[in-house]
Amino acid sequence: MKKTFLLMLVAVLGLTATSCSKSDDTPLVNEKGIIGTWRQVSITYLDRNQKKITDLLPPVNTYNWQATEIIFGNYDGLETKFVYNNKNERVINEWKFDYRVKGDQLVLIDKKQGLGDMETYTIDKITRGQMDVRYHVSEQEAINKGYPKGTYYIAYSYFRY
Repeated sequence: MKKTFLLMLVAVLGLTATSCSKSDDTPLVNEKGIIGTWRQVSITYLDRNQKKITDLLPPVNTYNWQATEIIFGNYDGLETKFVYNNKNERVINEWKFDYRVKGDQLVLIDKKQGLGDMETYTIDKITRGQMDVRYHVSEQEAINKGYPKGTYYIAYSYFRY
């Protein structure tokens, strides 16, 4: 009886040890986890050490007109920005993209321009209801776009709805 128990124990331990190979590792973040509609709730400018410089939007966006929504489908998506133009008129800007998730990187590829227009974000957090991503900007891009002095990253926070 003891021999049978020991043989079964060795067999079970052998199975569990071989079932955890590197190819079985599944990333916590993948395309399926990102599918859905997300509303941007904040934008934060960060310095090189990821310290907050300033926020662009309040921590919770109360569905005012200036908002951004992103819909992720199966490997493609649509970003819709509801903004005011320079004449203070309401305008809807749309951007269609393909996307891939690799590890903690989210890569967006413009549907029209292809690989010539890619944006890579670092996924800092993703849950069923919240996604936080960070985009690195060059010093020249920060100057050209008028970002606050010292901006090195822009952190975006989204809630799923």
